[in-house]
Amino acid sequence: MDRYPFDAEYLRRLREGDPVTVEHFVHYFTERLTLKLWRRRYAECDRDDIIQETFTRVFEKLRLPDSIRSPERFGAYVFSICDNYERERYRTNSKQDQLDDDCVDIPALDPTAEQLWICGEEAAEVQRTLQLMRTSDAKLLVDVFVRKRPKDEVCKEYGSTRGNLRVKLHRAVARFRFLHPKGKGKPPRGGK
Repeated sequence: MDRYPFDAEYLRRLREGDPVTVEHFVHYFTERLTLKLWRRRYAECDRDDIIQETFTRVFEKLRLPDSIRSPERFGAYVFSICDNYERERYRTNSKQDQLDDDCVDIPALDPTAEQLWICGEEAAEVQRTLQLMRTSDAKLLVDVFVRKRPKDEVCKEYGSTRGNLRVKLHRAVARFRFLHPKGKGKPPRGGK
């Protein structure tokens, strides 16, 4: 795909709502953003939503004086607005209530044979999912959730702060959910 040479005149026409320029803008960026979002495995309806919101934000910025200082970098500007909206959307969709470190564990009742069988199947699925993950992410999940190692000890081993550990853990959980057969299927940032 060829890059279009954006300039101040193009932005002026776009800002003023010139039909030919607006049509070019929409066609040009719809193609490129669709390809970008398709590579990230978004469903068609999600891609359309992200593209529409990107266009809305770009036009809002165009109305502000001096909001775009480098017309020749307009393409990169549009892509960065798209990236920012994707991150915003991901954060909003992935917010979860987190328990405090000192929360009380609820004791399990004696399991039935059926519950033990279901647990065995689920354990096998979990094991398969962990094998699909990056080794570091899988090890972190096992250390924290299976071995229940103290978080300070895990921080020391991974060379990170508690806040950084929380971020790494959150990302590892998101990747696990994406890869797990019963997961929510939302692609995490940063790949596999």
